[in-house]
Amino acid sequence: MKRSLFAGFLITAAAVLAGCSQADVQAPSAAPDTAFTADAEISYEGLELAAKVTRSAAGEWELRITEPYALEGLTMKISDGKTSLSMLGLESDSDVCTGIVSMARALACAYDAAADSALSGTSELGSYSVTLDESSLPCELSSDGLKVQFSDYRENAVEHTREL
Repeated sequence: MKRSLFAGFLITAAAVLAGCSQADVQAPSAAPDTAFTADAEISYEGLELAAKVTRSAAGEWELRITEPYALEGLTMKISDGKTSLSMLGLESDSDVCTGIVSMARALACAYDAAADSALSGTSELGSYSVTLDESSLPCELSSDGLKVQFSDYRENAVEHTREL
């Protein structure tokens, strides 16, 4: 009888302690504020494409389209609020807000807002939401008219250079 009571006590104590350790673990409240590269499946206002997305820092982004074939190689760089486009050796600094540039700006703005404050909220370009996977890595981003599925997420080492 004493053994069964003692075994019951041990099982109950283990369950209580396991529950306490789980309660202390808190989910992240913001997206990782790191440099990263990821593959992305992007849907934006009827436009479907795949891209390699690189974030060097907040406000520093590069999106290189990999599909569809007609846009493959088109690269958009966002830096200090300015967007440049390049393809096949041609480059243009553009303030023109075409659909594809709007998509790149919306992705960068929503993710930077999620890394700066919260996983969902409102940025200067509208409402956004970032979903993290079980490893606390971004797996999905949505914003007004934009949906991005991230895969093959890799953190990048940030290179610091000094001018002499």
